[in-house]
Amino acid sequence: MLRFMYSLLFVSVVLMLAAFYYTRWASATDQLRAAAALGDAEAQYTLARKLSRGEGIAEDQEAALAWFRKSAENGDAKAQLTMARLYFSGDGVAKDPMRAAIWLKRAAESGDSFAQGLMGMVMLGGIGVAQDPYAALDWFNKSKEPEAQQLAHVLEQDLAKIGAKPPEERENELAIFKSQKQIFIQTVFQKLMLRMKRHENKREYLDGN
Repeated sequence: MLRFMYSLLFVSVVLMLAAFYYTRWASATDQLRAAAALGDAEAQYTLARKLSRGEGIAEDQEAALAWFRKSAENGDAKAQLTMARLYFSGDGVAKDPMRAAIWLKRAAESGDSFAQGLMGMVMLGGIGVAQDPYAALDWFNKSKEPEAQQLAHVLEQDLAKIGAKPPEERENELAIFKSQKQIFIQTVFQKLMLRMKRHENKREYLDGN
């Protein structure tokens, strides 16, 4: 009888704790939804991430996309970068490199260093934008990422060599260079998408892996 009472007491305590934490979770989720509904871009991004992963809330990819878009439209660079990745990869949306590049540029213009470096890659390869090595160099120089800085150094040297050619040879040399870089960027682009996703997940920048 005593053992039964202790068991009953234990179950009661567990149920009380479960109810307590559920209430706290529900309250936090309700607060997050309320802030998102009021137009808080950070809350919208956080809610979108939770919905996309099913973290403390039922997974809903369609709703997640809608909140990512709202957050991006409200100026959140993280959400803009996410929208760029989705349109580049065709993950949950129709693949659209041009639209992806627009979102990526907005994230880069918001000051996201990772987006600035990636914008340089996109400009260098002509992915969703008109290929422009000189604009790519500008974006690499704006980025504080070590890899972007390295690419800026190499690209600056390459463009200087082309600029040193006789005027009648420069156009052809630049065309060959652009063709080579376009092939290179297209080859590594899937890896770039994985790096974008890693950046979203961990808010860490390129690690060379």
